[in-house]
Amino acid sequence: LFEDEKIPLYYRMNLLENRSKSITLPKLDVVVDVCNCNKRYSIANIEGIYTKLINEFELYETDINEPDALSVLDLLKDIYKDLHKNHIVIIGYLFDRLPFEDKCKLMYGTLHQLEFNQYDLYENLHTMLQSYIIYKSNKSEEYYLGDAIKNITDVSVFGFVLNYNDKPCFYEYYKQEIIPCNQIQIINIHKSFKVFSKTKQYNEFKKSTDNWGYTVMRTKDYKKECVLKFVQPSIKGKIEKNKYPPGPGNVCIESNRASRIDNLIDIINKDYSELNPLLDIEMIKNKKNTCFLLEIALRYNKLNAFYPYDKIWFKYI
Repeated sequence: LFEDEKIPLYYRMNLLENRSKSITLPKLDVVVDVCNCNKRYSIANIEGIYTKLINEFELYETDINEPDALSVLDLLKDIYKDLHKNHIVIIGYLFDRLPFEDKCKLMYGTLHQLEFNQYDLYENLHTMLQSYIIYKSNKSEEYYLGDAIKNITDVSVFGFVLNYNDKPCFYEYYKQEIIPCNQIQIINIHKSFKVFSKTKQYNEFKKSTDNWGYTVMRTKDYKKECVLKFVQPSIKGKIEKNKYPPGPGNVCIESNRASRIDNLIDIINKDYSELNPLLDIEMIKNKKNTCFLLEIALRYNKLNAFYPYDKIWFKYI
């Protein structure tokens, strides 16, 4: 301003600084974290996930943040005789912990009717993936999820559903591509599932044991991780009925009163007494291994004691 000759010299010599009482910051671009996957995947893309699943537990053994999975499974083999690394319980544990897009790749392979019989885990993985497929009536706008079509005929494969950020993401398989469902389709899917929720079959799915568990995704140290959350009755015998999300229960690996290691041991002692001989082993006293042992026991239980991450939302429709 001092050099501006249009302003009288007096004012140029006596400039006063007028400090602003506020600062205007530029607008921030908000990144919305939504489910996203490609329309198509190559065979090589899908095979890469099979390789990852096969090698994952070996990588756990050298990662201080993961349980000593192979070592714990070696202890379990004499108790659960049929439990092995390709058992559907183990595959389910690993599948829960895959990134969302890796799951999409496997679902695409299933919908595309690709077979990977060269992998020992294929049969059990394929069986599990079938439970996330959505079928549509050929005569109406009725939709069915996985096993819901047991007594229903005249349906066709429509697409699939996976959980992301604690919300179901619906995809249609159309002309050999997977595309997000539109709002009309999603409304009709939810309506169909609400109708199904009144059936005996759904009530059997929803009813769980007193002590049960499920997996959740959370962000810790700026990274997403899949962890076990377990639910048990209160001292008065009442069962939590929280909505999902966030869902009832406590994160196993956390350090709070409910998830103390002695409480976890009590649950195992009460519901899985066959595992008692393992509880005095030093390795099992490591909490990450205790949580792994509890999750495997819950998954192995035939009485509906566990819900995987991609199915827990269905319990609360």
